[in-house]
Amino acid sequence: MPKTTTWELPPHSGAKHLLLRRYLEAWYPKLANSAQLRGGGQLNYIDAFAGPGIYSKGEPGSPIIALTTLLNHVSFPKWGGVRFLMYFVDADEDRIESLKVQVDKVWSDLPGGKPKNIEVEIKLSSFLDLVGELKQISSSKNKSFYPTFAFVDPFGFKGLPLADLCDLLRKGSCDVMFNFMYDAINRWCGTKGDQNQASFELLFDGTRHLDVNQLEKGEREPFLHSLIEDTISEHGHFDFVRHFKMEGSSARTLYTLFFATRHIEGLRVMKDAMWSVDPTNGNRFSDRLVKQPSLFEGAPDYDNFAKILTQRFGGGTTSIENLEMFTLKETRFKESHLRQHVLMPLEGSGLIQLTNPKKGRQSRHFPAGSMIKFLTPHGDLDSV
Repeated sequence: MPKTTTWELPPHSGAKHLLLRRYLEAWYPKLANSAQLRGGGQLNYIDAFAGPGIYSKGEPGSPIIALTTLLNHVSFPKWGGVRFLMYFVDADEDRIESLKVQVDKVWSDLPGGKPKNIEVEIKLSSFLDLVGELKQISSSKNKSFYPTFAFVDPFGFKGLPLADLCDLLRKGSCDVMFNFMYDAINRWCGTKGDQNQASFELLFDGTRHLDVNQLEKGEREPFLHSLIEDTISEHGHFDFVRHFKMEGSSARTLYTLFFATRHIEGLRVMKDAMWSVDPTNGNRFSDRLVKQPSLFEGAPDYDNFAKILTQRFGGGTTSIENLEMFTLKETRFKESHLRQHVLMPLEGSGLIQLTNPKKGRQSRHFPAGSMIKFLTPHGDLDSV
């Protein structure tokens, strides 16, 4: 954890903020337009570990990104009937004071000043206390949250009741993006300390008693990632969980962003955001590539995608719509990769056949309603 109030923005944090901005650009209008049609409502944005709101060279922090993304949206003037609650929390007093200055600057730079339908609450609090407070409010009202996006971006892994937070967000239109600091746990492994073990159990709801020190080094990361996904899914009742890995200059995993939603459109938007940050794999960013840029931009591994499809659907016939849903839900690839980059080459190689071509349309377009027969034998699905 930085010991200063502000610090330099590393490349991987810039990539993380780009993911956040891209998602909010779609999340705000999706929920706000729906609320406006209903005659009004409320949207919540929670930024735990909000930080000072600015980096040492002037770049905005995540709270300011969330706020300005809302204010700068072309449709914001139409959302006058929607109340936006921005809840910024940090346990460091100096950072809270800095954040207040940055938010005030946003209002002073805005023609007309602070909009009446935006409320910003900046609070000095630990994440543990925040979750406890929200649990009390939720219990007293016996209601689910308003549509909420929770951005949880800690340093380390202490004091993180992830399971409790997901319990709170298990109903309604609630999404979460959680920064799992794998490197912090990995560095702790091999040492002894009841406090660290207690923090580990708090993160995973107190029911996961496996001593992570017992795992071999190569087993830790996939095991802990699986544990995070299970915790988020089980406690939050989230249907879709995707992750995006952040690597340092040595290609070592620093942390992994886990995104969870119950809505297919949310999954679609986040995957688009992930591919905009990583056009080659759609699931990782490395500081090393920033410092050592390549002469050539990599392309997605469409051969691997084709193999996944042929192994899953080989010997059978399915619809283009089913292939699109499989691509979105079960692979790291996007739906836009499907037709041109995979189905067309497969058809050209005689590995698939369009069984109901539409009159007057070329089969390579694979229009809605198309049925595709996979001529290769069925096989086991590779890891995706």
